[in-house]
Amino acid sequence: MFTMIPIPTTRYIYSMNLLDIPYRKEDDLKLIEYIDKLSKEHYPQTQSNVMSWRSEWNSHNVHREVMKCFLGDLFRVFTDDMIFPTEDGTEIYLADSWMSVQRKGDWIRRHAHFTYFHCFSFCYYLNMGKDSAPIRFHQYNLPEPSGRISDRMLDIYPSEGTLLIFDAENQHSVDNTIDDRFTVSGNIMFMPKDSSFNEESGYLYINDFFNEN
Repeated sequence: MFTMIPIPTTRYIYSMNLLDIPYRKEDDLKLIEYIDKLSKEHYPQTQSNVMSWRSEWNSHNVHREVMKCFLGDLFRVFTDDMIFPTEDGTEIYLADSWMSVQRKGDWIRRHAHFTYFHCFSFCYYLNMGKDSAPIRFHQYNLPEPSGRISDRMLDIYPSEGTLLIFDAENQHSVDNTIDDRFTVSGNIMFMPKDSSFNEESGYLYINDFFNEN
């Protein structure tokens, strides 16, 4: 079951631990080993807000074989209509995804993910030390009870195996980490199905994924 974490706006952050899913822990260890190997072998990283090693935006295509064990569980979460209902004619796509590792002292600058469609961002924690830096959500320009404008923050300390899902417009960051933190992140989009657009964009349509696996 998801836990809904209210924040001082109309949006929510959804949190769910996936380690109860059969073979999830074993698959996560394989992903950690794979990401660790790529980063240590200086596999080309993509520049972004992540001040550490990060794979390509379309890692669900480039690294499909190793990522598909996670993508299947991720898509099953989004097909639960009780949590993420879809309107008639609206389909679910994986817009982009990337693997990353933050080594000691690495950090993630404050940013948000903006798209033209209704979009949820996600971050899955393959590991998470108990003293590791939290993910920080910034709620800027919110009036305090006194009427003053402030920059409020919400820190969340996910445990290992946690899947966080949040509105793509929520600004977030991570301070310097104290250990090696491995994650898989990306954006899920809800939009009309258009196969030609899908093929040209590199987006992964949820039904195509299950049909080919």
